[in-house]
Order: sequence, then structure tokens, then C-alpha cells
Amino acid sequence: FLLFPDEPVTALRRAACSSGDSDSIACLAGAFAGAHAGADAWPTAWADRIEYHGELMTLGALWDQ
Repeated sequence: FLLFPDEPVTALRRAACSSGDSDSIACLAGAFAGAHAGADAWPTAWADRIEYHGELMTLGALWDQ
């Protein structure tokens, strides 16, 4: 994530292609990128597939209050 803080999709792709525990690295990179840039960071087609998307958006709205 730190290599591409303003390009969350690139950060996620780079993390997924890394050697080692790439699924965990991609998971963390995605979490950091989403926390940094918000839900709008992700392509709509991806965001619509996030498990518990509605609940997470509600939680995020509560956190912003």
C-alpha cells in the first residue's frame, strides 16, 4: 500500500503478485487502501461483491459521526 497510496487498485494488484503469503499481503494492502481512500477507491464492480458491503458502509457512516 505504501508504494501506491493514491492508486489502491495498483497497490492491491502488486500485493497479490508478491512472493510469499500474497493472499494475506493483498488482504492487508486492500484494507489499508480502503481505510485511506474510502469505499470510492474501488471499482463499482468490485465494491458490489464485498461481503457485508451494506453493513460495512453503515459502520463507516456511524464512525464518521
